[in-house]
Amino acid sequence: MTSAHHMRKHSKLISGSGLLFLFMAVCQDALAGTPGGTVSYAPYAAQGIPTLSEGMTMVLALLMSVTVFRVLRNKGGRPLAVLVAGALLILGMASSTEWMGRALAIGFQFNVESGGTVNVLVNNIDISIANQTTKPQQITAITPYPGQVAVAPPSATPIMPRCEVTTVVAPSASCVVRFALD
Repeated sequence: MTSAHHMRKHSKLISGSGLLFLFMAVCQDALAGTPGGTVSYAPYAAQGIPTLSEGMTMVLALLMSVTVFRVLRNKGGRPLAVLVAGALLILGMASSTEWMGRALAIGFQFNVESGGTVNVLVNNIDISIANQTTKPQQITAITPYPGQVAVAPPSATPIMPRCEVTTVVAPSASCVVRFALD
């Protein structure tokens, strides 16, 4: 046998193995059962904690900018004072508006006022669940499907926390959940 013949024979074996691994990767969810799980929720009875409105956050940013400007100006750093005060003002006002949005697309929703269950039929992806009702909703259970587990989503933040049992999601707010193979 020539070396060219051996190369063709080995390349067929390698491409056949590659196809087998690709098939296994694509079919792993089917072999493990239905991907994802469910998130159950119910109305939360307690009222939320009051916070600053957008307007008051802007006023607070303005007051902080004026204070920083005056302190830095008195220490002889007028150009720096203008720069820092302007940056604080812009960042403070920008953070109080809606254009500082979330990075995740909303794919799932709490949309029944009296509570219910959200079926999450994907895994290995951070999924945000938005509260589209007019009442705060509390998560009552997170149940992975067979062969799945609920894991900590890397994209969870204080603004969009991890969906956990007892988490309360305010109207128009979201939480993040992730299911993965067990």
